Amino acid sequence: MTATLPASRSRPGEMGALIAELRDWLRPLPAVSRAIPRPMSSRPSASDSTVSTSMVLASDTAAELGHPRTESAWCTLLTWEAAPSPDWRVTVVGPDAPALRAQDRRPLGVALILGFAHGFEADPIVVDRLPFLPLGLPGVMVRSVPGRTWLRLASAQGGCPSLFAVGAAWLEGCARRLAGLEQAEILFVTSSEQDVLALRPIGAQARLLAGEHRKLALTSGGDVECVAESCGTCEDKPVCDGLKDILARRRRA
Repeated sequence: MTATLPASRSRPGEMGALIAELRDWLRPLPAVSRAIPRPMSSRPSASDSTVSTSMVLASDTAAELGHPRTESAWCTLLTWEAAPSPDWRVTVVGPDAPALRAQDRRPLGVALILGFAHGFEADPIVVDRLPFLPLGLPGVMVRSVPGRTWLRLASAQGGCPSLFAVGAAWLEGCARRLAGLEQAEILFVTSSEQDVLALRPIGAQARLLAGEHRKLALTSGGDVECVAESCGTCEDKPVCDGLKDILARRRRA
């Protein structure tokens, strides 16, 4: 079984083509983007947790995004070649958390774009844990599984935390754990379920390029090859089917 994806010939894991695809998709959408100060890059201390354990009770919730009963998507995009943005940036497409009502459960899509120094080898274990980072913000609960993220935000003394504050804390956590990180951007999508679902194919391709799907391999020619003996019993079949659908839509475009 073979399909074709755009692939960089320069190094494994390069996702510049996917970042360009994401930016093309984002261009017509009503996005609000803010630059943030470049976080200090320092090694995490021994007291830093690797997984968020904060809790926000339903009774204290001011806004909820990506609840398991709504649509959610997460993708991490890595590049050593294409600058993710001219600076460190948080972008929001759709209503920000303070504009939401507690009883509203909004869909949530998150795209984390990371630009590394040439020659820096990003630890895949650290990269895999980035969706689970403890953000150190009061009233913010994060729960993640591969490809999905759920945010629950509580009313604090200054009101409900904004996604710009959440994003800045996330990027700071990335900078503390990845010394070779030069530029970064995080994108939150809350506009509609349709917009959130549009991120899933990009996330599926990113996980393939990162080597998460062991039975799918990316060849030097940009082909995706499957080594499973039987599609009927393969746990990667949903990913494989999704990639075939992406390629079919690209050929029709």
